[in-house]
Amino acid sequence: KASPAIADAIRIQYGGSANAANAPDLSAQPDVDGFLVGGASLKPEFADIVAAISEAKAESSGASSSTASSGAVGIAINGFGRIG
Repeated sequence: KASPAIADAIRIQYGGSANAANAPDLSAQPDVDGFLVGGASLKPEFADIVAAISEAKAESSGASSSTASSGAVGIAINGFGRIG
């Protein structure tokens, strides 16, 4: 069993179907630190996904919305093989 310090140091990126509709709820999960985004990264809703995780993590850290943009969040993009 890992210690709480080790568990806190591990970053978890949700790799399921992250999209604008489910990103706010997924972002609210305490152990989800970011997303691995596939096809949604090619759509305008990608901005909503980034905003959802940014806002959720700013709230959980007690930061104001004005400082949320300076905090790092985990977003990885996957699926560029579909372009073209």
